[in-house]
Amino acid sequence: MNILLIHATWKKTGGDWTYIQSIKKIYEEHGHNVIPFSTNHEDNLPSANDANFIQTVDYRSLSKQFSIGDINQVFRGTFYNREAILKLRKTIKDHKIDVAQLHNIHNIFSLSILKELKKHNIFIAWRALDYKLLCPNRTFLVDSSQSICTKCIEGSFWNCASQKCKKDSFFASLVASLEAIYISRRNLLNYVDCFILQNNFSYKLFVKAGFNKNKLSILKNPYVSNITNNISTKKTKNQFIFFGRLSSEKGLLPFLHFLKKIQTCSSFLIIGNGPQENELKSYVAEQGLEKVFFLGPKWGQELNQILSESMFSVVPSIWHEPSPYSILQSFENNLPVLGSNLGGIPELVEDGKTGYIYDPLSFSSFKHKFLKIHSDFKTMQSNCGPYLEREHNPEHYYLSSIELFKVSS
Repeated sequence: MNILLIHATWKKTGGDWTYIQSIKKIYEEHGHNVIPFSTNHEDNLPSANDANFIQTVDYRSLSKQFSIGDINQVFRGTFYNREAILKLRKTIKDHKIDVAQLHNIHNIFSLSILKELKKHNIFIAWRALDYKLLCPNRTFLVDSSQSICTKCIEGSFWNCASQKCKKDSFFASLVASLEAIYISRRNLLNYVDCFILQNNFSYKLFVKAGFNKNKLSILKNPYVSNITNNISTKKTKNQFIFFGRLSSEKGLLPFLHFLKKIQTCSSFLIIGNGPQENELKSYVAEQGLEKVFFLGPKWGQELNQILSESMFSVVPSIWHEPSPYSILQSFENNLPVLGSNLGGIPELVEDGKTGYIYDPLSFSSFKHKFLKIHSDFKTMQSNCGPYLEREHNPEHYYLSSIELFKVSS
C-alpha cells in the first residue's frame, strides 16, 4: 500500500513531528511505502517526494510587515492553493497513492486538496492533532486573555473574529473565521472518509460539534522507542524537567508564578524553544529564580539522557492539549508526570499511579500535587513502562489504522 502523509512541515518541530516519524516507521516496518507531502524548508529531512513539496508561508514574519503580496499568500494558503493542487497531482501520478493520511494542513495547502484527492479515488483519513476543525484558533484559547472558549462549537465561527482570538489580531481572527465558515458552507469535510481522534475528550467535542459518529474513531498515539544502549544509568539528580515548545498555551508562565511561591531545592530544567522563550527568560531573571535553567532544544539520545537523570516531568498546559508526546517519552524513561487537568492529559496520566493531575488555576492544587510527586516519584516509576506498553503499543496502532482503511474503503 502507498500511504501519503500530508503535514505542514517535514522537520523537527516537537510532539507532532515525533508522531509523524513514529507512524512512518510503523507503516514502513510492515512493508508499506510512505510518501510525504509537505513544505520546503532548509531544515527538512530528506524524503522521496522532495521535488513536489510546496512553498511554505512564514506567518510569524508576515505579522511583522504585511504587504499586498503577503495577503495574497495568506488567502492562497487558506482558501485555494493552486501550487498545492498541482504538486499533489504530480505526487499522485508519481507514486500511485492508495491512502492519504492528513494532519496539519490548514493555512498551508488549503482544504482544496481534499477534492483533488477524491478525484483520484484515494481514501482520506484525517488524524486530528489539534482542534482546528472545531476552533478557528486551533486551541480553544482567546489569545489576549489565555482563557478557554468553546463558543464556536456552541454558536458561530464569527466568535473568533469578534473576540480577536487569534494573535489578539482582528485581521488574523477574521481570516480564521472566514476560513472555517468557507469550509463549512462548501461542505469540504464531507470528502474525508474518517477522522481519527486521540482520546475520548476529543471525541466528545467532535460529537458536540455535529460530526457524524460513523466517521469518528479513537486511536491512541503509538509510541516507538528511540532509546539506545548508550544511555548511562546515572543516579537520579535533584531536578525535574519541562520539554516542549515554549509558547503561551503550554502554561509555563503561570507554572513559574506558582513555583516561585514554593521553597524547593530542586532544579527546574526547561528544554525547548519557541515564541515565548524571551518572555520566560526575562521573568525568571526578574524574579530571581536561580534554580530554573534554560537548556535550549534537545532531541534523541541527548534528551533521553537528561530525562533518565531526572525525578519527574511537568506538563502544565492551560489549553485542552489532546495527547502530549512529552508524557509518553517521560514514561519511556520511567518518569512520572505532573500534568494539568485539561484536555486529554488526565487520560494519559493516572493520578497517583504514573503521576499527578492538578488544576492550573489553583495554587493550592498545584502545591499539594507538586509536593506529593516530589515524595512519591520513586514509587511511581515502575508503573510508567507497563502503562506505555499496554496503552500505546505500535502494533495495536498499526492494526487498528489499517483496519480503518480497509473497512472504510
